Amino acid sequence: MLFPRAVLDGIAAGRITLAFRRGARPPARTGGTLLTAIGMLAFDTVETVDAAAITDAAAQQAGVADRPGLLAFLSRGTGPVYR
Repeated sequence: MLFPRAVLDGIAAGRITLAFRRGARPPARTGGTLLTAIGMLAFDTVETVDAAAITDAAAQQAGVADRPGLLAFLSRGTGPVYR
């Protein structure tokens, strides 16, 4: 599952507007869509980012309290970081 229910609820409420993932390939494509339990999600932009450049504000937009929390989540995977 790409998004757990708590994240989907945050997206539906407008609290979550970004997602970060680490992997060998992007989890979605720019302009792509994904049918979820809350409806259709659209991916405006999918790009590789430098994890060192992620800010607290970006982490909060992704539903994480702060940058260290997001980096801890991303450390579980390998490969490039995608936003």
